[in-house]
Amino acid sequence: PATELCVIFCFNSTSISKHWEAELATLKGNNAKLTTALLESTANVKQWKQQLGAYQDEAERLHKRVTELECVSGQTAGVKTQKTELNQTIEDLEAELKAREEELENLKQEVEEASQLQTQNDSLTQKLQVNMHSL
Repeated sequence: PATELCVIFCFNSTSISKHWEAELATLKGNNAKLTTALLESTANVKQWKQQLGAYQDEAERLHKRVTELECVSGQTAGVKTQKTELNQTIEDLEAELKAREEELENLKQEVEEASQLQTQNDSLTQKLQVNMHSL
């Protein structure tokens, strides 16, 4: 009876240890994926910020150009057409700018969520390592 209990306990202990080792390996894999996703999101945020700055500069330049054309023009048809085209381009750029700003906000939120998941993952990994050492 005592020998059987020892065999059962040893088997259960080994089984539990293997379970926690598998859990730790899964968490490490998830941790690596989250780290990669976080790095990619950060790089994307930087890229969107650069593009956003370029769009803002272009929109400002076009606004100035429209103002110049309005001051210089004598109500000619050609100037009106250019103004209309520039205004349309500005509207298009502003719409693109808004879309990029929304994308940037989404990416920031994803980075924050990935960071929170990373923190949770690190905490769980530490707890698992403590539990494994106590076995």
